[in-house]
Amino acid sequence: MCTMDIGVFGSVWVGNRTDPHPFVDFNTKHMCKNFDEIRAWAQQNQIESPLPADYWEPLDDDAYIWEKAP
Repeated sequence: MCTMDIGVFGSVWVGNRTDPHPFVDFNTKHMCKNFDEIRAWAQQNQIESPLPADYWEPLDDDAYIWEKAP
């Protein structure tokens, strides 16, 4: 059984221009990896807490925002 996958879950913007929010697209291909190696990497590369103010980049004027989640 696969216990670890490093696939990136991409996001799309949903809502409207004044109140957009990310929606994660889980429709991705997956590949099992070594849990212990990934855990060690994650511990060494953790983001600071609390999240920095610029964690989310502002949307560009031409960014597409879905009216509802796909």
